[in-house]
Amino acid sequence: MGRVLIVSLVLLFAAVHIVCVSSFPKTAPAFLWTRYRHG
Repeated sequence: MGRVLIVSLVLLFAAVHIVCVSSFPKTAPAFLWTRYRHG
């Protein structure tokens, strides 16, 4: 069960990342980087 949950989360994250990158090729990476740096 735990493995399925992890796989689902990874796929969800990948899907969101792909959508963000395809929709906002320049804003999304900057936003993610800013969010990452601020923790």
